[in-house]
Amino acid sequence: MRARPRHAENRIAEEITKITHELFEREPLIGLTGPDLTWPNKLGWAIDVKSRLEVPHHLWQYEPYCTATYAVVSLNHWGARNLTVQEKESKIVIGYLEHMKEWTDVNGGTPIVVLHRPGMEYRQAVLVCYIDNYEQVARLEEA
Repeated sequence: MRARPRHAENRIAEEITKITHELFEREPLIGLTGPDLTWPNKLGWAIDVKSRLEVPHHLWQYEPYCTATYAVVSLNHWGARNLTVQEKESKIVIGYLEHMKEWTDVNGGTPIVVLHRPGMEYRQAVLVCYIDNYEQVARLEEA
């Protein structure tokens, strides 16, 4: 079986490093069950990166927005304060977040998923976190 290219994880790590001024890099050893990017880090973020065609298109339709469960904001709009409220939630997105929450429940940190669709600009990828964590993430505060 051929290894999947990891361009998205590498490029998204670069974008997050630019935004946070903290060095994030792809760490393949922890990515099998945990975060894809540098862990531990000063911000306490456990970041999993998914670049898949299955990532729902609607994530970009109203972005930045929140649902009852999670917040969605593109790397272009990091720190946005005025999130529109949407009722539609994605089972795929909730599944990705729950997987990271299982890992952070054991290892600590704030579960974050960065979602990207192949072919799109990396800066347009969306960061998704639980709504309860959004203020801390938007302000780049430590957990």
